[in-house]
Amino acid sequence: MVIKYHRAILIITIALILVVNLVACYPKNSPSSSPRTSSSIPVPPNAPSNLVTESVSQKAVELRWVDNSDNENGFRIYRNGTTVGSVATNVNTYQDTNLKPGTTYEYMIRAYNQAGESGACYCTVKTLNPPIKVTLDKIGVISDHDPFLKGAGDIYLYVAVSDGEGEPQLQRIPEEGVIKLKDYETTEIGRQLFYSSCVGGELKVVVIAFEQDSFGLLEKMVLTGLSAYLTGGYGAAEVILNLLQSSPSADEEMTGETSEDDFVGAVERIFTSAENWGIGSYNDVQNGDLRIWFTISSPTEVPAYTETATQVLLEDKATLNMFNQVAFESEYPDGISEYEFNEYGLYYSRLFSLNEGDTVSIFLISDTPICIENNTYDCENGLAIIAFRRLDSYTIRSIAAQVTSCEVDDLGNTWELSLEFNAGETGQYQISAINYSGKPVSCEYVVFRSN
Repeated sequence: MVIKYHRAILIITIALILVVNLVACYPKNSPSSSPRTSSSIPVPPNAPSNLVTESVSQKAVELRWVDNSDNENGFRIYRNGTTVGSVATNVNTYQDTNLKPGTTYEYMIRAYNQAGESGACYCTVKTLNPPIKVTLDKIGVISDHDPFLKGAGDIYLYVAVSDGEGEPQLQRIPEEGVIKLKDYETTEIGRQLFYSSCVGGELKVVVIAFEQDSFGLLEKMVLTGLSAYLTGGYGAAEVILNLLQSSPSADEEMTGETSEDDFVGAVERIFTSAENWGIGSYNDVQNGDLRIWFTISSPTEVPAYTETATQVLLEDKATLNMFNQVAFESEYPDGISEYEFNEYGLYYSRLFSLNEGDTVSIFLISDTPICIENNTYDCENGLAIIAFRRLDSYTIRSIAAQVTSCEVDDLGNTWELSLEFNAGETGQYQISAINYSGKPVSCEYVVFRSN
């Protein structure tokens, strides 16, 4: 029995030793030997959501969105499919600037990290329309519509402007009485007809002129009709429609006045946002026997003919073909034949006179990229524009034209240049264009001076 007992003890002991050894030899789990979990593989962040855009000015919008991830390195902002900026982790706002007024843009936001970009959220926004001012610069008549014995017509006008948003702005010019005008005579007016800090989608300008014989039914109907016409009403508006399509009143007898005022002429112009609200200068617009000069201007748009714009110095267009050398060569007494021409064409504008300190603006449109060179040259593929003072017929340029601001906008098929410079000296100034694009280039420009 004792032997059997000890044998049992021995068997149990051996079994325990074997179990302990097996446990000691079994591989233990460790970070280096365990299978990789999905949490250790970088993944793109979750897509942002709830993108909201707000137009804060004519040229800026603000974007806000919801951050739905905790592993992004930042966010990328796309405008119309092109990257325009980025922000850091946990930032969920962005302001985009240097935009065009009254223009619709599509924005896209994506979060990103080392694994790539998230899905996107989208939104569209339209920038605010620009401020617009309409000024009646000058009026004139072809026929004064008055008998020979009086010598001049008693002219008055009703002018009205509407942008389809607020109330139409109506004025009588002059407010009381009449303007004396002879045949083919003009007079300065300089009256602001309309102003809006954010113009509507359509700008309508109507000017109707009469020669006064008496204040009768016709003038009262015009006042009522203009309001109805501009606001889309009916009835009295038909009077305005008829006047816009009518010929002037027949000449009066030499001996006196008729019982009703003579209709002289009427001008209507309608501009939409697609036409940039007609910003520009309109000279000697005629209809019937009426002649008017008016300006539509904006401080945020070019060309901006504001009240301080005293004179359009130059308005022209040019085509620079290969081997086309120079235009207006006769402007220079001794010619400029000693200048080494660029093979793709060189263009010189006509001369214009400036006094020291004058501020001059240039608005230019081209069908090729534009660059500016006044002190250093850097234009390898496009149209180089230079503003300078001519010292004599051989001296091509002078740094007296000091460029103070310059902006070039790429519109796809065309490029627009807005440039301002100060005249450092009194003398004859000029702009030139050199074509380095390797193909024929067309451009047109306006140069105007401000006080």
